[in-house]
Amino acid sequence: MELRYITAEQLIGEIRKKYKKHCIAALVILILGILVSAFFYMVAIGAGIVLTAFLVLIPLAYILYTKSKLKNIEKIRIFQCYGTPDELASLIRNGSDGVLHQGKNLLLTKQFMMNPNDLESIIPLTCVQLAYIHTESYNGIPTSQTMKVHDIYNYTVEFSFKIGKKGRAEIVDILTEMGNAAPWIMLGYSPDNVRTAANNKIKPGDPRPVRQLPDQNGAAIPQQQNAPVYPQQQNAPVYPQQQNAPVYPQQQNAPVYPQQQNAPVYPQQQNAPVYPQQQNAPVYPQQQNAPVYPQQGGFNPNNGTGGYPQ
Repeated sequence: MELRYITAEQLIGEIRKKYKKHCIAALVILILGILVSAFFYMVAIGAGIVLTAFLVLIPLAYILYTKSKLKNIEKIRIFQCYGTPDELASLIRNGSDGVLHQGKNLLLTKQFMMNPNDLESIIPLTCVQLAYIHTESYNGIPTSQTMKVHDIYNYTVEFSFKIGKKGRAEIVDILTEMGNAAPWIMLGYSPDNVRTAANNKIKPGDPRPVRQLPDQNGAAIPQQQNAPVYPQQQNAPVYPQQQNAPVYPQQQNAPVYPQQQNAPVYPQQQNAPVYPQQQNAPVYPQQQNAPVYPQQGGFNPNNGTGGYPQ
């Protein structure tokens, strides 16, 4: 079954199959537990009582649990928290093309993450709060390595990886992809991060945070409902750069200064008053019709006049 074509009926059907398999496995364990307990009852009553508690009562309780899930499959946790079967099927179809990581136990897309072998493990990225590496050890020897994910209901899902550096490097790459795709996710374990995730949890049925998923141009900053409105958002105060801003001299209907149209005319411009250097100026001795002084006119060789007096 290809996830890009999954329907709500197929999603419910796959989850039903999982619970039926678990129920059959629990039934087999119950039968074996009854036989083993009966044998130990005949040998040692005390041992028979202990085995009955583990091999009979626990499988019986799990069978009753899975039966109740099968009876009310549409009331399981993911449908109560993340959306109806139709909404989750649509999420899987739309997000299957934006795959960021595909491994044996984890499928990460730009819209959701889940174990591809267990559709009930799906978590929309908009509902993820915290993710980190978790390693368990016994006497200093690692026994398991997982990536823990806390959702907005503070429910924890674990995805298993190989023990060692290779598995750890794979988890680090996945965490990096998650951070790029959903910048609101807290990455890495710390008491403060765990405390913040617990304090910010909501209850099933409460309004979920509205977070904007990334597009082709990169990750977008999350926007949550009832967030405070800043000037960039609706009903922001209008500054001079915006509509109905006051008009300054550089804008329309600005006051006209001398450099602009209809400016007052100064002497350098048209119809300026005429000074002596300009037309119709009074004639001074240096100009036309000035009296001739000895230094003017020059010496006349024909009659010996002019020039300076002898």
